[in-house]
Amino acid sequence: MLVIRLYIAALTIIVCVLLISTRDIGLLEATVLTCPILFLIFDIKAELHELKFLSKALERVVSSE
Repeated sequence: MLVIRLYIAALTIIVCVLLISTRDIGLLEATVLTCPILFLIFDIKAELHELKFLSKALERVVSSE
């Protein structure tokens, strides 16, 4: 998942730099830039939720021993 997130972040940065250097950002470009950023936010939120669940499970296992 980390590789996918890094790939999407790199593509977003490249597209943003290319658009800003050549012309103003239009509606389509704004949509194309917003979607990967939202995907990254939701993906990281889901991963943090999973890590929190695993952390609690690990605490239960350690405390029961």
